[in-house]
Amino acid sequence: MARGHLRTKTLQSAFEKSKGKPLEIGGKTVHLAYDVPLEWPSKRATLSFTSFTDSPVQGVCLAMPEGELTINGLRTPTACLWADAAPAAVGIQFLRFPNSSAALRVWNCWRGTTGDTLAWTENAGLVVQAADDGMYRFACSDGVGPADFTDLTFDLRIETAIQDTRDVTGLAGRE
Repeated sequence: MARGHLRTKTLQSAFEKSKGKPLEIGGKTVHLAYDVPLEWPSKRATLSFTSFTDSPVQGVCLAMPEGELTINGLRTPTACLWADAAPAAVGIQFLRFPNSSAALRVWNCWRGTTGDTLAWTENAGLVVQAADDGMYRFACSDGVGPADFTDLTFDLRIETAIQDTRDVTGLAGRE
């Protein structure tokens, strides 16, 4: 059998062959990571875990190379939210560096047996369904065992941030 006709044994080897580009598998587009476009002037999001396996512990990694994320008061360009430790719904704010476009890069991860964070190996990947009004649904396969896109599912809703124009002291102009 010619080399080009050999079946890929894992998603990892298929992603290596495609140089990280999305794959068409069983009628679904599978991503290694997914870039959610962000419009400005400002945005916020809510990530909601919908289901996950307990073992290995599942997580979601977020990165914003052109800016920073604010999650639970922590300002960072990258974050990992663990399904067993994070609230069911997590609020995220986006801070963009001036004169840059922005996207939120999303990928799944899982905790290894020694507590290390693992991603992008073996049969890891995610399927994304974009719905109306900035809603994205993710179905993820960790890298353990055969590809199973029910290992972790979560929703990400991107919203326009509302600017509060009220006086922050709440007392200005009062006697």
